[in-house]
This record gives sequence, C-alpha cells and structure tokens, in this order.
Amino acid sequence: MAQTISLDNSQRLDITCKRGDDFILQLNLKDENTDAIDLGDVSTISNLKMEVRTSDDYDSPATTTEDLNIILSTVASPSDPEEFPRPISPTSVDAATGDYKLSVTAADMKLVPSGLYVYDIQIVNNSLNQTILYGLFRVNEDVTVA
Repeated sequence: MAQTISLDNSQRLDITCKRGDDFILQLNLKDENTDAIDLGDVSTISNLKMEVRTSDDYDSPATTTEDLNIILSTVASPSDPEEFPRPISPTSVDAATGDYKLSVTAADMKLVPSGLYVYDIQIVNNSLNQTILYGLFRVNEDVTVA
C-alpha cells in the first residue's frame, strides 16, 4: 500500500489589485503555536520574498530567465528603471508581533499590464525556507490614470 506525505504547508490566497494604485499587502506571521515569527528587519535582509510572474506552470520549472517573465519581485531588480521586474518593498512593521508589509508604489503598478499572473511569498526563518502563500495575482485595469 502506497504511503504519501505532503510537506507543502503553504496556503492559497488569490489577490486582486488595481493597475496604477498603490499595492500594500499586510501580513501577520505566526508559527504553529501562534507565536509571532520575528524575521528581523526585512528591508535590509531577504527574509521575506515575493515574486509575481506570468507563467502558471507550477509543475515544470523555468529553463531560462525568459521563461520566468517576472513582473514584480523583492529579489530581482531591473537594470533599466522602465524594465521589469518592478520592485516590491518588504517592510517590518513590528517584527516582534510578526507584522510585515509588502508594497509596490502606484508609479510601479502603473507599468504592470492588467492581466492574470501567479505569485508566491516565501520566508526564511532560522535558515528554513518556506513558501507560505501562493495563488493568482490579478491586476484590474484602472479607468482614472493619475
């Protein structure tokens, strides 16, 4: 009899936002004992990561950089200010209580085409890498352009 074990503890959360608006996602991170997860100052160290990309093929990894089509990222940064990926800024609101924020400026969100993407959020806690959230990332067109 076959036995299986799933080590995937991530949760699916689909996100919808507006093109050209500020994007702010607030997170309250707790461990299995509901104690706050303290990642330290995430603005200076990469303990909180998020990427948004066009490929939704979770089963086969990208083989080249072009396959990724990264739209937004806390990790990668463009060499040209008009290119992709646009930056996601991680901020520690109160690390002691597990409160963090991921944000993208309205100016950067204005450059993101409306459409359907995929994303995930990873944390590094005590040298352990974990994907905590994943899902669809929908950018709706905005009527009023600032």
